[in-house]
This record gives sequence, structure tokens and C-alpha cells, in this order.
Amino acid sequence: YRTFCTPQLLFDGIISRIRNSKNDSPEDGSHTEIIFRSMVVLKKWISDYWYDFQKNPSLLQSVQEFLQHDISPAIAVNLQFLLNKKVDPSSSADVAIVSSPKPVPSSILPRKMEGDLWIVSVNPIEIARQMALINYDLYNAIQTWECLEQVWNKEGKEEAAPNILECIKRFNEVSNWVATTILKQSVLKKRIKVLSWFIEIAEKSLELNDFSSVFEIVSGLNQGPIIRLKQTWAGLSERKSNSLTAITEIIQHQNNHKNLREHLRKKNPPCIPYIGMYLMDLTFVQEGNKSIITEHNLINFDKYSLIASIIS
Repeated sequence: YRTFCTPQLLFDGIISRIRNSKNDSPEDGSHTEIIFRSMVVLKKWISDYWYDFQKNPSLLQSVQEFLQHDISPAIAVNLQFLLNKKVDPSSSADVAIVSSPKPVPSSILPRKMEGDLWIVSVNPIEIARQMALINYDLYNAIQTWECLEQVWNKEGKEEAAPNILECIKRFNEVSNWVATTILKQSVLKKRIKVLSWFIEIAEKSLELNDFSSVFEIVSGLNQGPIIRLKQTWAGLSERKSNSLTAITEIIQHQNNHKNLREHLRKKNPPCIPYIGMYLMDLTFVQEGNKSIITEHNLINFDKYSLIASIIS
């Protein structure tokens, strides 16, 4: 809804609909039905998108006033309880306890921690785990409104889509780190060793369903200076070479990431997706569909429903 109105305008529209329904015939029960449906919408809004109210005290005040003056206590009680719980979580006795289905694995540390530590002495599994934790925090911080109207590409993007920009920044940093680390090795055998190490990290990231890290690493390996290291690539073992080919086959861009989408559908969560694919989807929908149906001057809800399904 943020693409065509503000949170306050949306709330005012819902309340206006309830108030106007009082003029409907009481015999057909439409007034009661409108109240019920409006309360369901408000409950969903407050329950799942609390940040709209958390960052907008005047909107929260409007909801409080509505519940106190515009609706009967019997109808308002459930929504008021939810609102109180959101405003003061400690007031509720319902505390969710989330337990990990698996024990947290122990860190895999290098045998020798003293002196200069060569990077390949760190186990690829541990690197993949740590990268997944970082990418999860970045991905989890993204707010839905950052995905609207391609704000990540527009003026003021730092304010409008800070978390998407952090994900993009992270992608570029890791991609460049991969390429730079390989190029720093002046000895051919060491370059081959580091190249093989990064491919193994990509393998482990794929096993962890961290597709963000997989794309970051493969992007680094596909940089021009790395592609031109013919002797280094020639020294790669057949197993590692085949493994990279298989990974590349999954994440290739052809046919709108068809292979990746099919691979994702077969995977069970948790998962850290490659956000670039979804930003591209959002761009296609945004640019390929009109926001307003001009002949009737109506909002194109089909477009926004499609955008919502991509975000969700």
C-alpha cells in the first residue's frame, strides 16, 4: 500500500469505511460484516507489520482513539489486547521459546593459531558457517518497504533501502575479496590451493542453503583477472573443476534463473536466497506494468499483488 498511500491514509480509509457503513440498512447485516472484515485487516496489520505503528506515534494514537470511541468494547477487546502486548511485550505471559532442532556445532579452528596464519589453513566449513551467519543477519534486516518502487536504485536510496544496500555492498566486498586473495598468491601452487579452497567454501555454502555466499564466491571467480589465470585453472583437480561446473549450472542466469528457482523449490528452509534474483523480478514487474489503469483511473491491484507475492 505504501506505493499509493501513507499508513495514516490507509488507516483513515478503513475507519471511514466502518463509519460510513452505519448508514447501510441494518437488516442485511452489511454493517456488522464490514466491521468484522475491517477488524481482521487491522489485526493482521498490527500483528505482522507492527513497525508501521512503532515508528509512527500519531498512527498508534489514532488506533487507540478508534478502539476507545468508535467501536464497542466487546468487539475492540481482542484488538486492544494485541495492541497492549505490542506496546509492552513484558505485559504478556506468553513467551515464545524457540529451540534449535540441532545442537550448535563447535567451531573448527586451525591447529596452529600462532604467527602468520595462511588463509587456507582455516577449514572451509567454518568459513561457510561464518559467512552464512553474516549474510543471514543482513538479509533478515531487510524491511518490506525497501523492496518497493526500485528505491534501492534511486536518489535517497541510503535512507529508503539501507539494508538492501548493505546486502549489495557485502556481495561486492566478498566477490572482490575472493579475486584479490587468489591474485595475491605469487606462487602457482599456492594460487591453485587458494582457488580450490574457495570452491570448497562454495560447496559447503550450497549445503547450508546459503545461496548468497555461493553467488558471491562464483562472482569473484568469474572476474576477468581470475578467468585469465589459465595455468591456475589447468592445475585444478578434476573433482574441484566438476564441482564448480555443477554449482555454476545451478546458479546460471539463463531463462530467468530457471535452474536456481527449481533448486530452491526442492530445498527445505532455512535458506539465505540470492537477493539479486528477487530485485530483478521486482524491477520487471515495476517497469512492465502500469501503476494506474488510466481508462478508469484505478490502482492496478494485480501489479501490487504480484509485487507482494515476490516480497513474501
